[in-house]
Amino acid sequence: MSQSSRCIKVSVLVVATAISSEFAENKNQIYGEKNSGERNTQIITVYATGNERDSFTLPMMSTVIKNNSALTETAGSATELLRHIPGISISGAGRTNCETISMRGYSSNGVLTLVDGIRQGTDTGHIDSIFVDPLLIKQVEVVRGPSALLYGSGALGGVVA
Repeated sequence: MSQSSRCIKVSVLVVATAISSEFAENKNQIYGEKNSGERNTQIITVYATGNERDSFTLPMMSTVIKNNSALTETAGSATELLRHIPGISISGAGRTNCETISMRGYSSNGVLTLVDGIRQGTDTGHIDSIFVDPLLIKQVEVVRGPSALLYGSGALGGVVA
């Protein structure tokens, strides 16, 4: 390769780099001016699966209870939040740790309970119960059906998160 062709290639590369960096600065300034007064604070919950699916054909049957609903205002325990959700039955009475959650015919062994994404179960010494103050709950999501198996073992009946 001759010296002149090498010099031409290097100069073209330098000019292209300078032009692209100038274009990137101008683009950032334009977008910065447009979005300086706007903020998007919408919360999006994402569920990941092992395979790609369209959101409209996903067979996920779920119920979401928000913190500001009338149900959360009147609930005395976390299990009282779940009493009015279809497919869930709460059995037992008296003390809170005597109540068990059943979903779609599965006892508490087939219902996975998550608190802040962490599995709750009998390894904590609390048998068949959810020990969470309802005033501290931001939202409760109940997933029913076969899509609950995406959460792994112990979720045959569904998931309470």
